[in-house]
Amino acid sequence: MRKPLCPAAMPHKEVRVKSFDSMLIRTLVNARQQLVRISTQLSNQIRGLMKTFGLIVPKGAGRVFDANVRELNEILHELVGRRFAVEAGKALVVATLARKRWSRRLAAT
Repeated sequence: MRKPLCPAAMPHKEVRVKSFDSMLIRTLVNARQQLVRISTQLSNQIRGLMKTFGLIVPKGAGRVFDANVRELNEILHELVGRRFAVEAGKALVVATLARKRWSRRLAAT
């Protein structure tokens, strides 16, 4: 059997047009996944920063993670000294606040 010369003469497969609601849901799911990824990256950056000073942040998320970081930050103040710990503490506070903001946005979706 020979192939038709004109592409319009070839059989075609019909496509279902997605509804607005399904596109909206998919958009929200993708946005949530991205926020979860960002929150995880921030948590991992905080863990890496603490590990630099020999402090290991235990497993946990949300309030547990925040409490663990704050507790280790106090230990960091004692270990490193006031001057350097203030700068490191500021960086941790900024990262923790950014993570909290993303977590709140994530919870709102």
